Amino acid sequence: MAERPERPRIDPAVAAQPAIQAGEGRCKQITGYLYDPDPAGRVVRAGPSRSTRALGRLLPPIGEGPFPASFEILRSRDGWLEIEGAGYDESLTGKPAPAMFTGRGWIWGGGVSVGLQSKTGFAEPSHRSALLVDLGNAASFDWQANTRIVGCDGRWVLVEIEANPDSPAPNYRPEAVASRNPLRLRSWVAGVCNIQETTCDGVNGDFAESSHLDRDPNRGD
Repeated sequence: MAERPERPRIDPAVAAQPAIQAGEGRCKQITGYLYDPDPAGRVVRAGPSRSTRALGRLLPPIGEGPFPASFEILRSRDGWLEIEGAGYDESLTGKPAPAMFTGRGWIWGGGVSVGLQSKTGFAEPSHRSALLVDLGNAASFDWQANTRIVGCDGRWVLVEIEANPDSPAPNYRPEAVASRNPLRLRSWVAGVCNIQETTCDGVNGDFAESSHLDRDPNRGD
């Protein structure tokens, strides 16, 4: 059996740049989960702006978990996410799901989490780009508190996480810093797992061959 390759490490000798969001990205098979402390939930709007018409709301997590509402993320634009099909998994919540907006619309990406089986974040949506974040012995990117999904590119997500003071400090390059107080790190991450309460066998976003990406050979993912 071939030995598992060592997880990539930050190399300060490699040139890097900040993980800047593209103007608009299209997502492919990415499920998002909303963790919003507002008991009224999150407004879904007709466009990627607070000035556009409100269509409805997504509700906060429910049940003993509590478990958040999930939805498909279709597109991203300037930190906003176009979503569709919001709902709760009643097998997890243990109670009938309350009525909420289930159609297509836009929400702000703050407080949105994606299941990501990875400990590494890159400068671009490619494993050949510079490594910006290495979580080391800290938890992986999935289910991080205080997350923000900034953008997407296929099955890559541009994620911003707030460093958890109760976890081992992550290793990161200055190009990953989105803010200092509190410390928030931004990078492109692969290894999407769309299962809410378990892991996806064989998915590891640290490596191209185990990220389950539909790869364009010219992109070097």
